[in-house]
Amino acid sequence: MFRTGDLVRVIQAPDQDKYFMKHLFNKIGIVIKWNEFSQSPNIWQIYIIEDERVINLHKLDLEKIK
Repeated sequence: MFRTGDLVRVIQAPDQDKYFMKHLFNKIGIVIKWNEFSQSPNIWQIYIIEDERVINLHKLDLEKIK
C-alpha cells in the first residue's frame, strides 16, 4: 500500500481518538517506513512536515497523495 517516500494526508476515520487526532487532520506527511516494533502490520511511521515530527499512524488514517 505505502512505500518509503510516499506523500500522504491524514484523514478522519470513524474509530479514531478525535482528541488526539484533531491536530493532525489534513496535514501532509512523508512515509518513513512500516513500524516493525508495532503489534500491527498496519502502523506506519510518518514524518508530519508542518509539525516537523515523526508519528505512528494506522494505514486507515492516511490517504496517499498522487
